[in-house]
Amino acid sequence: MPDDEDYFNYDLTPEEEDILDEIDANPDNYAEFTKMEISQEHQIMQDFIDRQVKERNLAEDLVNALTKPKSLTAFKFLIDESKYKDQWQEYRKGKYRDWVREQVDGFNYAED
Repeated sequence: MPDDEDYFNYDLTPEEEDILDEIDANPDNYAEFTKMEISQEHQIMQDFIDRQVKERNLAEDLVNALTKPKSLTAFKFLIDESKYKDQWQEYRKGKYRDWVREQVDGFNYAED
């Protein structure tokens, strides 16, 4: 459940309400996954630039985008217009899988 109720969507279906009721009733049966921090996402983007992007001008533009306000949007715009779009999507997906696995491993470790 969201930590900040200001961001919570209260237009729930009956099924979603049942799920939340179940979680409230049995919280030990569920794990809360956290979202990556912006700094972690930035590090993933920087690592991608350093390891995958071979064109110096594009790499410089991407690094520069990370220093701007709305850096995630600026990076996405540039990468989506490049030949690295598919490669970036796979790289990012893999990093998010790793992030979720780390959390699952943490939950499993905590249960031991």
